[in-house]
Amino acid sequence: MKLECDHLDDYLADDLPADAATRFSQHLDHCEACREAVYEQRWINGLLRSDSIASLEPLPAALRQTF
Repeated sequence: MKLECDHLDDYLADDLPADAATRFSQHLDHCEACREAVYEQRWINGLLRSDSIASLEPLPAALRQTF
C-alpha cells in the first residue's frame, strides 16, 4: 500500500482538508484497493440510510437489551 492509502479512513469520514481530499480523489484513479474500499463503504452507508434496512432480520432479544 502506498502512503496515500493511509488517508482512506479520513477521506471516508470527510476529515481531509480540501487539497488533501483532492489528492486522494486523484489517488483513487490509480489505486484499485482504495477505490474498492470507498465503493464498499458508500454501499454500506446507502444501505443503512435506506428503507430496506427495516426489512432485515431484527436483532436477537439479548442484543436489543444491551442498546
